[in-house]
Amino acid sequence: MTVALKDINAGDELYADYGSGYFDDLEGECPCHSCNAQTYKAIEEEEYKHQNQQHEKEEIDRVVIAEKKRSEIRRGKRNKK
Repeated sequence: MTVALKDINAGDELYADYGSGYFDDLEGECPCHSCNAQTYKAIEEEEYKHQNQQHEKEEIDRVVIAEKKRSEIRRGKRNKK
């Protein structure tokens, strides 16, 4: 069981010391598995996919905004005639 040495308040930063033997029985692998090559690759691929989706959305937004501006200009020219 782990016990806090002092009261912990919201927003406090916490640090943990697992001790020098923490990784000894894990055969060199990180217990969180984020260092695992396959997991890391999957995380990277997901991030890449997310970034591409964001870029696609931004490009669609640019096209829509440009079209609205062109439409407003055309309406303005018609109203002047």
